[in-house]
Amino acid sequence: MKDNMKAIGLLTVLSVLSFVGCSVERKVESIEDVSKYAPGIWVGNSGKMDETYMFWYKYIINADGSYIKYNAVASANDWGKPEISGSWVAGTNKYTNTGERYFFIDMEGDHRLIFLSSTKLRLGQSEQILEKGDKFPFSK
Repeated sequence: MKDNMKAIGLLTVLSVLSFVGCSVERKVESIEDVSKYAPGIWVGNSGKMDETYMFWYKYIINADGSYIKYNAVASANDWGKPEISGSWVAGTNKYTNTGERYFFIDMEGDHRLIFLSSTKLRLGQSEQILEKGDKFPFSK
């Protein structure tokens, strides 16, 4: 009886994690991983550019190779209209200073998004980080 309760508890926890879309952070090690982890919604911000000004970015990346990007100031009420849309392709390269391999998404007409993990992207060579998951950073 006690073992059955443990098994039921474990199954319940796994079901809840699966249902809420709990995303485990994993290392991206191949083009196949890029294709697997890229689709979804990615949100991040520019950090404060001065005391009152900050941008938020939202990328909706589709498995069919298309994307939509939103860009809004922190004082906005919502994401507004899309800034740009286009196609994306997965790629890989090595850093010239370390030789370490990295994987990325090239966004047609926009930035290269570099995978730091399956749940974090860096916007080009900047310090700006996008995290996987839909966020609404605006106050009403």
